[in-house]
Amino acid sequence: MHSKSEKYPSNFDFLGMAAKKVDALEERLEGEMNQIKETVEERMSSMEGQVADLRDMMKKMLEFQTQSAASDAKGPEAKNTNSEIHREEEEVEIVEGRRGRPHLEPFQREERGGGYGERQGYGDSAEVTAF
Repeated sequence: MHSKSEKYPSNFDFLGMAAKKVDALEERLEGEMNQIKETVEERMSSMEGQVADLRDMMKKMLEFQTQSAASDAKGPEAKNTNSEIHREEEEVEIVEGRRGRPHLEPFQREERGGGYGERQGYGDSAEVTAF
């Protein structure tokens, strides 16, 4: 007849197998966590680059708006032919690039439709009421 110890593993054997499984799971989770960290870091870096690009584009837009508003405030006699040349300069169009980063590709104003001659200001027909 077989002894009880031959039929069933001892508690020591059972705990040893459980510890090995825990160690294997721990290593697997650690590897997966490292992969997640790398992915998050890559995406954060990409987003930081996109935010920097967006910030630069917004800065340029605001500078242009400020120059345009100052020129409009001076009146048509203050405008020179250089302003017409600047108006015909290239603008940028955002096209999806590699790794989710936008690729800036120039296009002419005529492609977009409408020119500065057809420009409609934000406050051209609006009335301002003071309370």
